[in-house]
Amino acid sequence: MSDFIDMTPTWKSAAMIYVAAIQNGTPEGVKAGIAGINEMAAACDSLNEKITAMNDEAKTKGIGKVESMSDWELEDDAVMRAEMRAGA
Repeated sequence: MSDFIDMTPTWKSAAMIYVAAIQNGTPEGVKAGIAGINEMAAACDSLNEKITAMNDEAKTKGIGKVESMSDWELEDDAVMRAEMRAGA
């Protein structure tokens, strides 16, 4: 049994939180909301780059197209999530 509960928000929930901060927040909240949206966009771009690379690799191996990260069995999903959170 795990010693913690993962309360990481979904992408949609995080976006809604950032939008609320931008629309209703203090100047610092607005800055944080904009930074959060930019961070999410960078993570999405990174995932898209990985999917493109996987598709390129799949083509050379004669494997079908990758539609999403869940189409591939990841050796260590926890490492990937940690990299995404760290902006790697």
